[in-house]
Amino acid sequence: MLREFLRKELSDLEPMDIDKQLIDGIRNETLEILSWCNSNPAVHECSDYVEIVRSVVSSLPNVRLYKSLRQVPSSKSEDAKLLSRLKDSLTRLYYLIFTGLIDWEGKVPVKVKRPIQLKGKVRTESSIIYLDVTEAVQLESLGYVEIVSVPIY
Repeated sequence: MLREFLRKELSDLEPMDIDKQLIDGIRNETLEILSWCNSNPAVHECSDYVEIVRSVVSSLPNVRLYKSLRQVPSSKSEDAKLLSRLKDSLTRLYYLIFTGLIDWEGKVPVKVKRPIQLKGKVRTESSIIYLDVTEAVQLESLGYVEIVSVPIY
């Protein structure tokens, strides 16, 4: 199942839907192989398999993110919401960069929407603070802060 998924994902230009059935199938297949590895002396083959799985896990997000920049997978896909949020966060980051709303230290003003502890200090709701632009975009996507924006003509 993993092999078939990878073949389709790497050969199609559009992102494949990753639904619960696919996740269950890949997980069961992997667990079956690892269970076999625990009961057999085929150490070399099992090590190779684990290395392949690690490689897939580290490479797949890059492929999925790249594809989602062109087209977010349908809502049926388990990672569609996250990929959409990542795309929105990148769009927000580039907007801040290209419109010059970042100060010389790479920080932007934010309004705290919910109490949060940052660098050992509790920040209360409605306070205005400066954060690194990347951290600000991440916290804004989680609903903790709102980046203070200035209208651009």
